Amino acid sequence: MKQTIFFAVVGILFITNGAWAQLKNTAVAAKQIDALNPTKTADGKTSIPLNAIYKVERRNLQRFATPTVKLSQIKTTRIENATYPKDFVFPTKIEPTVYISMERKQPFASILVPQYIQNLDKSIEKIEDYQIEIIEDQTANKTTGNRVYASSSVLGSGNFYKISINTRGLQKVDYDFIKNTIGVDPATFSSNNIRLYGNGGELLDENNATYRYDDLVENAIQVVDEKIPPIKNLRTPIIYTQTKAITS
Repeated sequence: MKQTIFFAVVGILFITNGAWAQLKNTAVAAKQIDALNPTKTADGKTSIPLNAIYKVERRNLQRFATPTVKLSQIKTTRIENATYPKDFVFPTKIEPTVYISMERKQPFASILVPQYIQNLDKSIEKIEDYQIEIIEDQTANKTTGNRVYASSSVLGSGNFYKISINTRGLQKVDYDFIKNTIGVDPATFSSNNIRLYGNGGELLDENNATYRYDDLVENAIQVVDEKIPPIKNLRTPIIYTQTKAITS
C-alpha cells in the first residue's frame, strides 16, 4: 500500500510541475502581448508602444521572388488621447513592406505590417485585425522551356586567345604584346578583325532570377594603327574587369 501511495504522489507532483511550467509560459506570453498594446497613463492619456508600430508576418513562398501582398478585412480602432514623442513619425497608410529571404532552401517572405497609423487630422488608429493574401508570379524563376538560347556561339569561328587581367582600368594591347606574348604575327591579319569578348569575370548573382547572358558578349574597344598592313605601333585601349578573350 505504501508503494502505491508513493507512486501516486510522484504522479501528482509531476503533473503539477508541468502545469506550473505551462502557466508560467502563458504568463510570460501575456506580458509580451500587453507590452505591445497601448496603456493608460496617470493623466488619462493613452501611451503608444513605439516598439510595436510594425508587426513582422512570415509566409513561406514557392519561389524566391518578391510576391504581391494584399491586406483585406482590415479592422481598426481609434486611439483617444494618444501620447507619443512629438518627433516620432507614424505610418500614414496600411501598406505592407515585403522582404524575401531563404532558409534551408525554403524561400519565405517577411512582411512588415503597420500596427498603428496616423491620419491627416493627427489622430491615431490601431490595426486590430486583417487578412494577408500572397500572390506569387507563376513565371518567376522559370527558365526551362522559356529561355532563349543562342543558335551558335561566338567561339565557333575565329582564333581566340585568353588574356588574364588582375586589375581594373584601361589596358593596352600593343604590337609587341600580340607578337611576343600571344605569339601571333600582327602582319598576318587586319586590325579591323580584332574583337574582344567577355562577361566581366565577376561572381554570379545569388538571385537566380537575375538575367545571365547565354554566350560571351562582345566588348567595346578602340583600335589605333596606320590602317596599312603590316600593322605597326598597334594600340588597343580596353576597359577590363577580369578574364577576357581576344580573337582575330
